[in-house]
Amino acid sequence: MPIISIINDEISDNLKETVAFLKSHKLSQLEMRSLGKKNVANLPFVQLMRHAAYLKKNKIRVSALASPLLKWGYQGGPAKGNILNSHHYKHQAEGCEKIFKIADVFRTRFIRIFSFLRYEGFNIADLDAAIKKLLELAEKYDKILLIENEPVCNIKTCRDLADFINRFPSKRLRVLLDPGNLYHDGDYLDYSSLEPIKGLISYVHIKDYSKESGGYIQLAKGGINYKRFFSWINKDGRSDIIFSLETHVSPERRLVDTAASLVKLKELLRPRRLRYGIVGCGRVYKKHALAIKSCSGAELAGVFDLVAERTQDAARHFDCQAYPSLDQLIADVDIVNICTPHYTHAKIIAKVLRQGKLCLCEKPGSIRQSDIALVKRQPNYKKNLFIVYQNRYNEPIVKLTEIIRKESLGRIIYISGSVRWFRPRSYYLNSWQGDRDKEGGILFNQGAHIIDLIMDFLSPRRKLVIINAWRDKVYHKDIQTEDIILVQFKSGNTLVNLEITAAALPDNLASSLLILTEKGRALVDGKSLEASLDIDSLGGRHKLSYQSPPNSDVYGFGHKTLISHLTNYAKTGRRDAGLVDFDTACRRVELIRAVYKIADK
Repeated sequence: MPIISIINDEISDNLKETVAFLKSHKLSQLEMRSLGKKNVANLPFVQLMRHAAYLKKNKIRVSALASPLLKWGYQGGPAKGNILNSHHYKHQAEGCEKIFKIADVFRTRFIRIFSFLRYEGFNIADLDAAIKKLLELAEKYDKILLIENEPVCNIKTCRDLADFINRFPSKRLRVLLDPGNLYHDGDYLDYSSLEPIKGLISYVHIKDYSKESGGYIQLAKGGINYKRFFSWINKDGRSDIIFSLETHVSPERRLVDTAASLVKLKELLRPRRLRYGIVGCGRVYKKHALAIKSCSGAELAGVFDLVAERTQDAARHFDCQAYPSLDQLIADVDIVNICTPHYTHAKIIAKVLRQGKLCLCEKPGSIRQSDIALVKRQPNYKKNLFIVYQNRYNEPIVKLTEIIRKESLGRIIYISGSVRWFRPRSYYLNSWQGDRDKEGGILFNQGAHIIDLIMDFLSPRRKLVIINAWRDKVYHKDIQTEDIILVQFKSGNTLVNLEITAAALPDNLASSLLILTEKGRALVDGKSLEASLDIDSLGGRHKLSYQSPPNSDVYGFGHKTLISHLTNYAKTGRRDAGLVDFDTACRRVELIRAVYKIADK
């Protein structure tokens, strides 16, 4: 089992309050730093022994002494940035050995150390005398020194830690890694530098950092990809590493955010997650990345794009690996998310399936008959391939689907669907969008989701008969495809009317789905059919009005649920109706292709 600890003053500098918090969360490890706004190194031994006895009585072990050793100026020089103390520590020349004695009082072997406050002209040899003295004391008192990367000190990066360990090889020296310090300083987890010293990382401070807010934040709400880190650090099956929470949030949020971070830390330390890799770092990939981040059973291993700069930018943004090739990404992950242009889908799908990996491809999955044939030649496409139709998971759609399936409103007699969005001319400039051979047309792009929902409400056993189709370029005159299309078709006795446009100036207006039945009507609204559902019927027996939280973009809320359900399917084999297989997606493609044949006549 992983060992979890918390720095005491991240909860309270009142020891009784801290112990009460630990007990309420079933923890038995505590890292000591300060009490009563005084560093423990400044407290008299009588008081320290009383605190140690209290911890022992409550069966709390001290995982480490978060000492301020060497967090002061080199050779008594001035502290950079006017830092005079470290967590209320009053530095005294004779204080070093006292800290080792304090560690004895608290019965802990681990003592944190630093590398002098940062100064120009630092050379690692400057640490020789001080580290030699500390190692001698560590030998004398049977302690382990933990060198921490600290932004205000000279050892602050992963490379610095590796250099330090190489400079001072000793059984009395280990690494205390603090990822939060790295990100706060504009750095990142450099795994290539850490790999050679991985076995010497015995202690990790856990806190998260948000570049957007410029401060520390509740664990998993910031920009550090801790899923990736924990998978890396725990890959060898070690159980001796101590993970100590140091949330560093504001005092008024300390208890709430530390408690929430503790829950998240326990979740992150659970057994192996499914590794996702994203191919294509264009318009929609961030929705996939954020959905993977939010799923407890999944982690974003890395990304790949043909444009190297996009790959690097996406990897930095989501703190994941930048793969140099598609083949390397596929080989290294469990599930591949394809977020590339339509015309590339089939070949990438085939490559993923041939490697036996699960594949989640953005709609439509294919636009040509030859693409469909290529995918269907892969023997495992039926169980390993799904197409993204995330609007199925919008709450209004979920509620409406349930009512339609129960036939509470009777037979559907009419469906009217509209998507009234706007795309600026720059959207089509030097792009695959608007290219007939690469995009396929507006129905494959902006219209695909509403077509999927409409077809899901219709019986698959009934033949679809296209009555009329008309397309034109009313605003975007220079594209090969169209920016508006009107379609009418029938499924049995059900009439369907469809209007899709990308010319609704000046910005996205809305989408709507109206369903008339023998007993009533249903209306779904919202940019992605996510905002509201209103149902009424004769006699008011099935009246319903539902409003969901506002949505600022056209992608809706469904990607998170989609990734969660796909992850569950990969682990258990249990599939829900929201996961759209390739055969189902192909029926949407076939309808779209048939519509264009009519529209082109």
